[in-house]
Amino acid sequence: MPHSLTLTNASRLLTHNLLHIPDSFKSPGEILRAAHLIEKLDCPKMTAEEVTEEWLAEGPGSIELTEPQRDLLKQLAEKHVAKLPPSKAVVSLLTQLGFEA
Repeated sequence: MPHSLTLTNASRLLTHNLLHIPDSFKSPGEILRAAHLIEKLDCPKMTAEEVTEEWLAEGPGSIELTEPQRDLLKQLAEKHVAKLPPSKAVVSLLTQLGFEA
């Protein structure tokens, strides 16, 4: 069953960075799922000077995740939650993945 994530540019970058934390994956299948998800995110390469508050608040819209991709992303968020700041992007992503306060 596909899952939809509605992403701003900030939450898209957050998700992209979450998928790049070293030693996050334990199997080739997890690496392949992460690689396909990174392709879907399609994050632009930008310098810090190019990133503005307005750009971060905008977004490309929604992406569709497979159940295994969603599970992988949820597992990563849970594993690395101590590294995540309490921001709008984090709250949006965690809420969409099914976490509750």
